[in-house]
Amino acid sequence: MDSKSPRLPILETGRLRLEPIVAEDAEWIFPMMADREVMAFWDVPEIDDPDVIASIVAGQAEEMAQGRGAYWAIRTLPDAVTAYAAANGLRRLLARTHLGNRRSDTLLERLGFQEEGILRGHVERDGERRDCRLFGLLL
Repeated sequence: MDSKSPRLPILETGRLRLEPIVAEDAEWIFPMMADREVMAFWDVPEIDDPDVIASIVAGQAEEMAQGRGAYWAIRTLPDAVTAYAAANGLRRLLARTHLGNRRSDTLLERLGFQEEGILRGHVERDGERRDCRLFGLLL
């Protein structure tokens, strides 16, 4: 990151640690993005080329260096993002899941998010329009 770009903080709770993404993260991101089951409810299908993942992650790191994006990598350790958002004046967080992704819906509900509606045809994937469920959390 150059000196003009804001440096993202490391966010940590008892369960998760979020750190600004770096190009080296591609190594552990690739197995997840190459897994058909993991990517079933994502905006794009699985990607089985590690070079493509490396390029995507490097591009995200570059966007951050230019001050044009903010990407965190979850390491291990949910309240980190919530605490950071509240401390910085945000009043609301939004999340969306693909319709049918019950595991993610359940996790968001457990974190206090409430379902706010359905985004019909929100994502195009594999030549079809997919609906997404929208969740919100007031801080």
